[in-house]
Amino acid sequence: MPMQKLTRRQLLLGGFGIGAIATGSYKNYQLEQERKRKLALETLARAELSKKDPREKLKELFGSDAQHTKERVEIEPEPAKLTSPKLPYSREISKTLVICCALTTHQYVLGKLDETYTGEIKTLPTFPKLLTGYTQIATLRGIEDDTVDDTVEVDVPLNTSSNISNSTQRLLRDAGFNLNQRLKEAVNLSRKIPVYLGYVFTSPSHNIIAFRGTNRLAEMITDAIVLQTDYPTTGYGKIHDGFLDLYQSLAQQVQEAAKTFNPTLPCYVTGHSLGGALATLAALDLALKFPKLRSRIQLYTYASPRVGNRDFATKHSQLLPNCYRVVNLADTVPLTPPFEVYGSQYSHIGQMWSFLANTGDIIRNHRISTYQTAVMQAIETDKRRSYPVAGF
Repeated sequence: MPMQKLTRRQLLLGGFGIGAIATGSYKNYQLEQERKRKLALETLARAELSKKDPREKLKELFGSDAQHTKERVEIEPEPAKLTSPKLPYSREISKTLVICCALTTHQYVLGKLDETYTGEIKTLPTFPKLLTGYTQIATLRGIEDDTVDDTVEVDVPLNTSSNISNSTQRLLRDAGFNLNQRLKEAVNLSRKIPVYLGYVFTSPSHNIIAFRGTNRLAEMITDAIVLQTDYPTTGYGKIHDGFLDLYQSLAQQVQEAAKTFNPTLPCYVTGHSLGGALATLAALDLALKFPKLRSRIQLYTYASPRVGNRDFATKHSQLLPNCYRVVNLADTVPLTPPFEVYGSQYSHIGQMWSFLANTGDIIRNHRISTYQTAVMQAIETDKRRSYPVAGF
């Protein structure tokens, strides 16, 4: 049989085919070797595991975790060196301040419901006689991060040209409206509205700056963000970035109100939840900006989260020792941000006064009404309570 001549193209294609077969075979060989290697290692691991007592493995896994937990508990959870208050905690003042904190929430809610509301605390239906002697000298306002959607029914006599501009008439004609009729349409409007974040009271005996707690989801998220930034004044440690941003949007309003204070009168700064964090920053800001007022500032917070690291807490305490924080031991918010997270540390500020009110619901445990009830009944204490603590 005569041999056929192979063209160069045929030789090349043949070479590629042989190469592909060879490459495929080698890859299959590699996969098979890898499978055998994995099987061998698993066999060795199982053999090694079979030598160990499963109970010992359980102790190894969970015993070390328990030991780690115990070590963490034995470490002082709030390592900042806080300066002891020079003045005693005042139950009477605390009762007034916790009511002021509750009113900040009522102020906010009414402002959302009624656009004509100007933030006057005395016009609130919940305003108590206890605060009759106070004068409101400032309303702390911010801008809502999101928009409010309203449906507005428009009723305009279209044939009265004095009520509608020529450009609007042209716009209506172009849109197909009959200008000899009345326009009655539902119009959706999206708008940003101002919100109330607190107020400033003054009286012949003292001044009060009260900040609102967390009411909105966006602020709850802000509470959860744990990134830290340097406090604006050098040497005062690091603080929660979100809290600083929010306070700086209010700082000028707070400072303008403080300029009118009599520096010989006590100045109480207070807040619940997020408001407690804002109050912490406001107290320090005023102490640095108004040295004559510094010794008169007292900080009372309710359910406040941690605000800054141990350096911030230490310096804050040195400058403003008369600080008190009221905590429901069943409330999770004062446990945030975590003591240590992502390389950042947080420490509380102020002498702790605690109570236990477990309503069975984390929201109710945190509500200002729960704190108000406890403080009005004077059940908060600065004494350690004896609770079982799992042997730690």
